[in-house]
Amino acid sequence: MSRRCVTLLELLIATVISTIAMFALVPPFLAEGNLFRKGQRQTEAQRDAQMAMRAIARVARESGQMLLPMTIPDGVSYVFETSDACGVKAFVKRDSTRSLQFQEQCVFPGIVGPLVTLISGDVDPDGPEGRNDLIDRNESWLTEFTIDRVGPAGSSKTIHVLARVQHGGTEEELLETTLFLRNWSPN
Repeated sequence: MSRRCVTLLELLIATVISTIAMFALVPPFLAEGNLFRKGQRQTEAQRDAQMAMRAIARVARESGQMLLPMTIPDGVSYVFETSDACGVKAFVKRDSTRSLQFQEQCVFPGIVGPLVTLISGDVDPDGPEGRNDLIDRNESWLTEFTIDRVGPAGSSKTIHVLARVQHGGTEEELLETTLFLRNWSPN
């Protein structure tokens, strides 16, 4: 005698085994998704920090000297003097927004370039007010930033730059470099 149907007990056992197998497979998929998002945040932090470092390196290569850092309301300004028409280029670290901004200030009276935000995660760029000055609409912010002269004051051709950038509230990227001021002059 052959049975061609499935009993209720067999169906119940198959359902329980399938449920256990599904619960065993869900955690690895969730962990993989978390690792993917963590990797994305790390990549964003690296990209934003490297973009700021490239901007600083470009200005440092063009500059004749870096003036002493100036304390300003809500932050520090790092000013470089160059020989081009817009002779002053400044990087401004703002403490309240944990941002890094760049601005050219031309030698002609009253001509000031736009203030460009290189790193700032203080606001939601997709929010109702939006932000047009964010480069690539990033969501990173500075947790640490310094530019220091290397060597004796007044005769240093090199500077040391340190930037620690956080993205998404969890991933940090630390970039440190020493840059040579190509057009350096002691005066």
